Amino acid sequence: MEQWLESVYSDGTECFVSNPQPALHEQVKVWIRMYKDAPVQHVFLRTVPNGAERLTEARQEYSDNGLAYYAAVFEMTEKRMNYQFYLACETVIYYYNQKGITTYIPDHTYDFVLLADYRQPKWVKGAVFYQIFPERFCCGDPACSVRDGEYELNGHGTIQVKDWGQKPLPYHQGFAVDFYGGDLEGIRQKIPYLKELGVTAVYLNPIFRAPSTHKYDCIDYFHVDEHFGGDRALEALASELHANGMKIILDISINHTGEFHRWFNKGGTFFDKTQGAYHNSESKERSYYFFQEDGSGAYLGWCGVQSLPTLLDSSEAVRDIIFRSEDSVLRNWVKLP
Repeated sequence: MEQWLESVYSDGTECFVSNPQPALHEQVKVWIRMYKDAPVQHVFLRTVPNGAERLTEARQEYSDNGLAYYAAVFEMTEKRMNYQFYLACETVIYYYNQKGITTYIPDHTYDFVLLADYRQPKWVKGAVFYQIFPERFCCGDPACSVRDGEYELNGHGTIQVKDWGQKPLPYHQGFAVDFYGGDLEGIRQKIPYLKELGVTAVYLNPIFRAPSTHKYDCIDYFHVDEHFGGDRALEALASELHANGMKIILDISINHTGEFHRWFNKGGTFFDKTQGAYHNSESKERSYYFFQEDGSGAYLGWCGVQSLPTLLDSSEAVRDIIFRSEDSVLRNWVKLP
């Protein structure tokens, strides 16, 4: 690919968007930059208002330090507006989105996105975040730690790593069940350390009940993993963080569950097979997932990974249990003290 393409850039900040937090129906100007001598004949901004593609030509507005800045304006006709850029050269058209440049029209997955009337929490802009992978941060309560062979995941028994200085095992040896013993109590004990660093917000990778070290294969959204100390450990951590003027953000993967989740329950490993969608075609949870209608039991996995069945986000039942009803997953956790 031609070298000048390395100079192509835009993002969602105020450097390239007139107002990153626009109101509905506001006119927004966006910019894209590239080398001043780039062999581009036309630059187009692609939006999709009301589901119909619209191309607006971006005009060169100014240049600086050998870079040309092209600008285009569009109206925020919807609460969420996606956009990408087309760069028309003499013999080829390049397409640019957040993922990069292609010579084919990319789908909307990596489009630039603006949200209308979005109310950003004021504390976020000045916050100093510290992201924690809980299982590998600090062991505060050894009694919580996973033991050797405590359970199996896909035929592989759990491994308790005794030496925190030991290098993590590659997947073909550890199979994501090699545990060091990090927990929420360990994080709570390290709050003075975090404060010393100037941290004002802690972001936790998933902590909900799951069999792997990474916890993105959730089996129960309504409870903190017992090997992290359970629900009470989260309450204690959140309370002490708040007492120290620090915020807590919880990661949660709600576009898919693990295959052993109570709602899906493919293997019957952690819940009886009378529960869940995989073995019970008439269960209410069957509508939570993308099952083939031919009775084969085939289903859609996240990014093709069958151990992570994708949730059907257009399902009213899924929306209710994830965020809409009073006893939904997200409402449950925002009630933390």
